[in-house]
Amino acid sequence: MSVAVRYVLEDLFRIRKVREDRAEREVVLKRRKVEVAQRELLRCREELAAYQKWRAEEEDRLFQKLRETLVHVGAIEAFHQDIVLLREREREKMQKVEEAKKRLDEANRALDDAKDAYRKAVQGSQKIEEHRRIWVREARREEELQADKELEEFASERLRQHEG
Repeated sequence: MSVAVRYVLEDLFRIRKVREDRAEREVVLKRRKVEVAQRELLRCREELAAYQKWRAEEEDRLFQKLRETLVHVGAIEAFHQDIVLLREREREKMQKVEEAKKRLDEANRALDDAKDAYRKAVQGSQKIEEHRRIWVREARREEELQADKELEEFASERLRQHEG
């Protein structure tokens, strides 16, 4: 036997499924954004580490150059300005690392939100699906009862025709 009547909440069920699919795609998108943010943070950290290593070597080189030449006030001031500039660039790179960390944190929060939305969408679909199963079971039972009733009526009609 099949249930011939259309499920009463079919449209709502389809809407919930569309929302679930959309939420699932959003989770995938947010995961990709987290991965991009993780790679960017790693790149910034590696760039900072390389720069810090180079900066220390450059400061040593500049200091050695200063020590090997006749020292005058202008040379010392130029050395000092070079060091200030090198350290300012390092601070800029540190700031980029911090900004990348913030972007990663934001991406992780967005992913968590997307996962929550997906979980809620799945729960909504599951509730409707459970209702649907119960409804189908009840509709089949009613259909079977109706078929039994029709069979009894047919049999009693045939019996009356035979008796009469």
